[in-house]
Amino acid sequence: MGDNTLSALRSEALAHIGAIGAVLAAALFTNLTPAQSLTALAAYVVLGIIMLGALATHLPQRRFGLANALTLARGAAVCALTGFLAGPLGSGLLWAASFLAFLCIALDGVDGWLARRFDTVSPFGARFDMEVDAFLMLVLGLLLVVSGTLDAWVLLIGLARYLFVAAGWLLPALRAPLPYSERRRAVCVFQGLALVLALIPELPPFVAGHAAVAGLLATTWSFGVDILYLLRTPASAAD
Repeated sequence: MGDNTLSALRSEALAHIGAIGAVLAAALFTNLTPAQSLTALAAYVVLGIIMLGALATHLPQRRFGLANALTLARGAAVCALTGFLAGPLGSGLLWAASFLAFLCIALDGVDGWLARRFDTVSPFGARFDMEVDAFLMLVLGLLLVVSGTLDAWVLLIGLARYLFVAAGWLLPALRAPLPYSERRRAVCVFQGLALVLALIPELPPFVAGHAAVAGLLATTWSFGVDILYLLRTPASAAD
């Protein structure tokens, strides 16, 4: 039964990957250069492969669900932003990137609401949502650096999640699960909005710099709180 359910889940997920991918490809090749379009599609293929590989953690849910479909659509938008990096970043493209990133942030949380509304909550959905958010922060930082808006230090915001995971290989205590936190979600939204604000073209440089610094400080504080919690909490209590 489990194998059949997983097979059905993967088939449904593949259908969503194909449908969203077709819309993505049409939008990309209509508006971006071939290099940008192919870069975005390559990122989307990698995202799809990783998602399918982790789909077993969605069991015992039997449907891929609207929530995960929305998260996948947000991931496709981040892949489109990744494609922007493969070409010149003029004012028009930066405005488009700002709008697309803001849309991704505005829809964050809707997928969680859909999962609860239709009873499709799972560890897979929560992790998928979190990784798409982390991917978005990293790409926004790269756009700010490649466009010449800010220096490489802004990448620390997007790298924070990945540095935290890497630190877990050195400190096993950091690999323990964390309890749900509204603070963590609020900081994620704040840092995203700070990066979007910094990305808006034609703003005075000090506005972009101050917005990104605020995002970095919030990110550092939030991860610091979680790290201290995990280091001070016995593994049995954190589980």
